[in-house]
Amino acid sequence: MPEPKQKKTNLQKKIIAIATLTVIAAVVIYIYAAKNHNTSVVESSGNTVSLSGRPLPDISTAQKRIASYTPQNGDIKYRIAQQPLIAAATSTPGWNLYTSNEYGFTFIFPSAAKILDNTEALGYQLPPSQNYKGSRDSFQIIMQGKNNAVFLLFMNDPDFGVASTTVTASSTLTISGLKATKQILKSTDPAFSASQIIVYSFAEDNHKFIWYGTFDAKDYESINEFQSIAESTKFN
Repeated sequence: MPEPKQKKTNLQKKIIAIATLTVIAAVVIYIYAAKNHNTSVVESSGNTVSLSGRPLPDISTAQKRIASYTPQNGDIKYRIAQQPLIAAATSTPGWNLYTSNEYGFTFIFPSAAKILDNTEALGYQLPPSQNYKGSRDSFQIIMQGKNNAVFLLFMNDPDFGVASTTVTASSTLTISGLKATKQILKSTDPAFSASQIIVYSFAEDNHKFIWYGTFDAKDYESINEFQSIAESTKFN
C-alpha cells in the first residue's frame, strides 16, 4: 500500500526541483539583462537600433511623432528628407566630410564610424491631432564609432534631455565663430557608472545644435575623436 504514496512523494520532489530551476533561470536571465542594459533609439523609419550599454538622451517626443505618423490629406504642408553629401576629408586623412546643403554646415568624422540613422527634414508640419503644430526644420544623426562609442547630433530638438545625470564640469569655447557650451555629465544610474558623457550645444541662424557623445570613461581615443567631430562643425 505505501507504493502510491512513494510515487506521489517522488512527483512532488520533481515538481519542486523544476520550479526551483525555473526560478534560478529567471534570476540569471534578469541579472544578465541588467548587466548588459541595452538601450535603443527610434530610427526615422520607425525601426529600433540597439546600442548596448550606453546612456542615451531622451529622444524627443517631437522626433518620435515624426517617425511614427503617416501624413494624410491636410496633415502636412511639406516635408523634404535630404541626403547628405559625404566625401573624403582633405584636411584629415582617414576621415569623411559630412555636408548638409539644406542647413549649410559641415563636420568631419572617422571613416570607420557607422551612421545608424540620418534624418533631415525641411519645413514639416505635424497634423492637428498632435500637440505640436506649425512648420519647423529638424536634423538628427546617430553614429557608432570605435569601442561602441555613440555620437549624436540634434538640431532644433526642444525636448532634448539626458535623464539621471549630473553635470561634473562645464566650460565655454568658440565653434565656427559661435559661443558654445561644453558639459561633462555623469550618470547617476549604477549601470552607467563607467561611462563618460560629453555634450556640446550652440546656436546658428535660429537653429539650436546639440552634439552628444557617450563612451567608456577611459576610452580616450573615442573621446578625442568625438571632440574633434563636434569642434570641426563649420557653417557656410
